[in-house]
Amino acid sequence: MTDYFIALSFINISTLLLLLVCILTDTVINKIQKKHFLITVLVVFVICVMEVFSIIFNGAPVKYKWIHIVSNYLGFSLTPSVTLSLLNSIYPNKKTRYLYIFCAVYSVWLIISLIMNKGTSVFYIDENNNYFRAKGFFVYVIVYAVCNLFFFVENLILSLRFWHTNNIMLLGTMLFLCAGTTIQIINPEIQVTWLCVIISILLFYIYNDTLYQQIDELTFLKNSKCLKKWHNSQKKDAVIVVVEIDNYSKLKLNYNRSNLSQIVMEVSKNFNDFFKKYGTCYRLGCEEFCVIVDNPTLDFDELTKIFFVEYVKSNFKTQELPLLSIGYADISPKQDLYQVLSIADMKKRDFIKERMNYLYKSPFAQKN
Repeated sequence: MTDYFIALSFINISTLLLLLVCILTDTVINKIQKKHFLITVLVVFVICVMEVFSIIFNGAPVKYKWIHIVSNYLGFSLTPSVTLSLLNSIYPNKKTRYLYIFCAVYSVWLIISLIMNKGTSVFYIDENNNYFRAKGFFVYVIVYAVCNLFFFVENLILSLRFWHTNNIMLLGTMLFLCAGTTIQIINPEIQVTWLCVIISILLFYIYNDTLYQQIDELTFLKNSKCLKKWHNSQKKDAVIVVVEIDNYSKLKLNYNRSNLSQIVMEVSKNFNDFFKKYGTCYRLGCEEFCVIVDNPTLDFDELTKIFFVEYVKSNFKTQELPLLSIGYADISPKQDLYQVLSIADMKKRDFIKERMNYLYKSPFAQKN
């Protein structure tokens, strides 16, 4: 074992331990995210230790061959699951269960191939206890690449859906991770993969921690603090469109907490899907959402009418979601935000008087 590898292993393990302390003391991310971040760090810690063992016992007396095989097996079988666990840390995703099954099948194949025909497995330990890549190494590369690609695509989709300004960081971190992995596949002696993985986990953790200080955890829209920060740095005139769920207090009496949360999530999704092309969407409070539109020349009476009709149309079959009241107001730099919201509230009253007429006059109502 070279001095280079000793120094690299020390940096890897020390960074993981510091990251572990940060996660355990974090008060921003929720328990589920914290659990998945801890799992990710612990899995990488085990892999790094196994890599040290594989180097120590490579070429060691034959009686230690079983340790050499086990350490390499754990390293190659656990590696693809790292990005899946990290994905669940950023955003719990039900799709990952299929990739976990895919990784489990790969792990079973790996152990069977080691027992049955070592030459076709991912690696091979010869009679002198020396490590070699086997013919099936490409299987490991494919499985690892599939998990990384899934991780990248899911993060990119999530970024484009809600936080399109952050996809550059996601892309950069992912390219950094891929570069580090590719370097070691081409030249195994460099051994920088896990350093790159650990740095990537640290970057994603910082990204995630910062992100969750800016968003509403239920709807994944930006929170009211972000709206205030935007207004404090506002440089040009804009328009704020405010959408409110009707009779929210009655909904709280008629629905349990889980069902009420589901209603809020569905309304926010409809709101975000329609207005995200016009500007940044925020959740103001329990039942209120808003969007900042940079183009004040739009016809906002027509825009709110179209949104309301499409909202009712999209939920016509289920009739589960409540009606909405919509208002808007001009917002200028240094103008009092609460005063602007009060003007938007007055517009809501006008909207409520006219909204049924919007439905009756729409092509949707005529068809039904």
